[in-house]
Amino acid sequence: FPTEFLKVLASRFVILLAVHVFDQAKTIGTSLVFAVGAKEVPSFRMIERHYFRGKLLKSFDFTLGFCMPNSKNTWEVIYTLPA
Repeated sequence: FPTEFLKVLASRFVILLAVHVFDQAKTIGTSLVFAVGAKEVPSFRMIERHYFRGKLLKSFDFTLGFCMPNSKNTWEVIYTLPA
């Protein structure tokens, strides 16, 4: 793949390969740090999807609201896993 395509892909997706960790974990967390450029973002939307072997397990749709221009932001979520 071209380098520019891989940069865009890496900026939009997180790939987790340590699947065996989910067998024993009671909670998992995700953390995302993102920066906003010179223009504000009036309504930032993030869709988080968790797959296992190509099957969608969970899907979350978040709207963070207004994000200030030239800001660095952190979004963290802790999920409790079923026993």
